[in-house]
Amino acid sequence: MSKTIYQERGIDVLDDRRILLTICPKCKHENYALNVNSGICTWCGYNAHEDAELKKRAINHKEDNE
Repeated sequence: MSKTIYQERGIDVLDDRRILLTICPKCKHENYALNVNSGICTWCGYNAHEDAELKKRAINHKEDNE
């Protein structure tokens, strides 16, 4: 089972590198349930996997907690 290694409002980064997007940081809408696992916002197309700043924050958070 995957474990959350980083969390911020509406986004969970899991230890298997999956990104769950429940609330979009760009348009602030709640994501469609079937798209949460994809990491892509249903409404505006924001792709959490392409967000370099999010990845940087997640990596720094993981390193700080090891």
